[in-house]
Amino acid sequence: MGIVLPIVIQIGLLFSLSMCVMCFSTKQSPLEIFRFYGFKKISWKGVLIAIVMGVIIYVLNVYFSTFLNYFLSLIGYTVEGEPSTTYPIGMLFLNLFLSAVLPAVCEETSHRGMLLNGISSTKKRTTAIIFTAVLFGLLHGNIYQCIYAIAIGLFFGYISSVMENIYPVIIMHFMNNALSIFMGYSDFHSLGVETILNYPFTLMNNNAVLGVMFLIALIVFLVMLLKLLMGQLFKHTILKQLHGLNDKVLKTMERDDYFQDLSTIVKSGEIYRLSELQDYARFKTLFYAYGKEFGFTSKLKNVVGEEEPVKRDKVATAFYVTSTVILGAVVVLEFVLKIIGII
Repeated sequence: MGIVLPIVIQIGLLFSLSMCVMCFSTKQSPLEIFRFYGFKKISWKGVLIAIVMGVIIYVLNVYFSTFLNYFLSLIGYTVEGEPSTTYPIGMLFLNLFLSAVLPAVCEETSHRGMLLNGISSTKKRTTAIIFTAVLFGLLHGNIYQCIYAIAIGLFFGYISSVMENIYPVIIMHFMNNALSIFMGYSDFHSLGVETILNYPFTLMNNNAVLGVMFLIALIVFLVMLLKLLMGQLFKHTILKQLHGLNDKVLKTMERDDYFQDLSTIVKSGEIYRLSELQDYARFKTLFYAYGKEFGFTSKLKNVVGEEEPVKRDKVATAFYVTSTVILGAVVVLEFVLKIIGII
């Protein structure tokens, strides 16, 4: 059950259900749905940048969750890990698959794929990012993980919206979960890797003021580095692809204009120029056609940022409302039972 349940939830509900519902409601192929979700080509530089960003997110998450755990303990809410008597290497790889690979792919497909793109066509993009982040937090089933998962969900939603690409957040999600799992493995076998992250707290025990200053400086540095990497990720993802797409469209238009001018000269000796409105119409048509190759357009999205209000809006909204009510009730119940000491 410990292995089957995560597979059923991740692959069966979050990934397959969202794909099947969208395919059925929009009458589009899985390829068109993937395009709409934001599964686009990404360069190796983009992959490497996303990996580094995932590491930074994990480090920031560790420090944030440590302080969150402290404040929750003040009101009687304690976070307890599951005791384990053995942790073989095989279990490490199994946990990486169940708790890193599957959540990264399936949860992002459901939240930053179906929900974010579905809801954002009827609501403002910022509202859609907030809604999906809240649901992403509630999915974790407890108030402790819910709070920092919402913070991560906001960041992931912003990244996937700005980059028009879901792969970077899948990579960051995987890195965050994978590092958490590996640190648990390291701690169990006393490998000492986790002591690197604990250095600021060790420093606090020896010198509180110096430790706090060091931690604040480290967090500021990581946030600034994360912002810098975001700019580089934008450069090597959507900006690079848009330049490539734009160049291809313009070269096609220039070639067509050349042959049309040549044909007009041969027939009448005069050059007929298209109006700016006709040029724009041609550009938009070519942009849509070539955009499919780059993943910017699909039958559910005509141009970048322009979605067609179809059935998927109602489907995504209904999915969101139902999931939020159910998961919200679970989180609130878990929180109350923890506080009063029943669990």
